[in-house]
Amino acid sequence: MLQRSLGDVASARLSFSILGPVQVLGDGRPVPLRSLKSRAVLALLILHRGWPVGPALLVDRVWDGPPPPTAPASVRNLLSALRRLLATDDQVSITTGEEGYVFQAPAEAVDLETFETRRARGRGLMLGGAWDAAARELGRALDHWTGPALMDLALAGIDWPERTALDERRLATIEDLVQVDLTRQRYREVLVRLTRLLAEHPGREALHRARIIALQRSGRRAEAARAYLDARKTLAEHTGREPSAEFRDLHRRILADEHRTVDSQFPPPVDTSRASVVTRSVRRSDAAGRSLIPRVGAPDYSSELAHEVRAVAVLCVRVCAPALPAATSDHVGDIVAQHGGVMGEIRGSTMVSYFGLADAEPGGEAGTTAADRAAACAIALHASGSVDRIRSGDLNGTVFGAVPPSGDGGGLPPTRFACVIATGPVMHVVRKLGRGEVVSWVAGEMIELCQQRAGRVRPGETAIF
Repeated sequence: MLQRSLGDVASARLSFSILGPVQVLGDGRPVPLRSLKSRAVLALLILHRGWPVGPALLVDRVWDGPPPPTAPASVRNLLSALRRLLATDDQVSITTGEEGYVFQAPAEAVDLETFETRRARGRGLMLGGAWDAAARELGRALDHWTGPALMDLALAGIDWPERTALDERRLATIEDLVQVDLTRQRYREVLVRLTRLLAEHPGREALHRARIIALQRSGRRAEAARAYLDARKTLAEHTGREPSAEFRDLHRRILADEHRTVDSQFPPPVDTSRASVVTRSVRRSDAAGRSLIPRVGAPDYSSELAHEVRAVAVLCVRVCAPALPAATSDHVGDIVAQHGGVMGEIRGSTMVSYFGLADAEPGGEAGTTAADRAAACAIALHASGSVDRIRSGDLNGTVFGAVPPSGDGGGLPPTRFACVIATGPVMHVVRKLGRGEVVSWVAGEMIELCQQRAGRVRPGETAIF
């Protein structure tokens, strides 16, 4: 297909795609972005839509290795060319402020935003038990993907952590759709889909688990038992870990020929008018009942479920360079536990934790609220990395607290964390297992919003909503 020149789209409405190759469309037809660097600059601005991106970050991300002395000027030239391109749509712009460049566009013009909106709606329908509608919404969300995120940049050797995080969200959405189709008894469709997915992602326990369930519920019990043994070997090879307790329990039930699916008994429907979102976390307790750093597992919607609405504080922590991913989750988890919180899911570079899920949480001081503990936790996290500022209200709010620099103040390391805190009601669903384990799911619209905002908060700051 021939791409149109700038003059051909003088009055076109523009849309932007990053869930696949980076593209600009004018009234649905491709608009040329002739250089790789121009696509990289635009992609980074789209990822931070509505928030400033500093010139230093643009230079660091666009050039692989030490940038040339002319890099800042080259970035300005690339931005000038992009502005001329975007001038064809009066609803789209790149503005310059004290803190950097801000890309503005309607949410519906960006495929990432529409994907997130449909995904949130689909997960809310899951929680409400509207399986057919949930399948439609999740399918429509996945239709926005035309390949791996930022595919052309990755193929050219530009590989950002945001790309990994986006691909993880796509996989999580696929896993949600698989769960819905299992509940709808679409076993053949699930097995066909999982054949390809497991070839691409052999280390995903949730996908192996779904395949075993589909085989079992199709009456293929012997194949399900063999699939478990194959999955256990594959997971050990690709992750170095043993299967989770839920996965082992599934195997026991297959051997016992228990004909009840772990996916057909969701909690009772709740109000989904605000598109509540299901997220997943797993808690462990030691002999004293103290919460430990959890592993993240797939939900098990079997019997013995209890659910309640609780007022909590959600803390989303985005890890920024130069944190070491292998050690950072343990580091964050330790500090969360010290302040009475419970770690939840990890999505790419963002970790979610909850304060106020339990009536009496270890680490929480008497008389403190869940929001107090979340804020103290954020301050402690920042203090462990660098100087920090805490902001109130919106992201342009006033500074109300600061963490003093450690040591003599010289040579401070770069800030490692960006945090968002939100408070409000969530649905807390709990299933008790044996051996002192508790599996829980937390649902609430603010969880998804908190995660989205974490990607837009500058390193070293905590936004409180």
